[in-house]
Amino acid sequence: MSIYKSSRYADSEIDYLSVVENGDVTPVVTYEFADLDRMSWIDYTWKGGDRLDIVSYQFYRTPHLWYLIAEANPEIEDIQNIPAGYVVRVPKRA
Repeated sequence: MSIYKSSRYADSEIDYLSVVENGDVTPVVTYEFADLDRMSWIDYTWKGGDRLDIVSYQFYRTPHLWYLIAEANPEIEDIQNIPAGYVVRVPKRA
């Protein structure tokens, strides 16, 4: 299992593998943000009609932190077109 070479996490060490219901496996790394220290997250299953700002509001009570979710999911090439059923990582806030 490896991380995409073009990912900002390419030089990271894989901490463990996350397995979702359909059997897909995702490498999980601990990533350090300058202002957030070490990051942990929960898995959120994307629903039809979801947008990053809406999901940001659900978890953080503000739509303005949508970029935290985007940065936690660098494998998503088009953050405006995430398919329903896709599992995204939502960083936990301390």
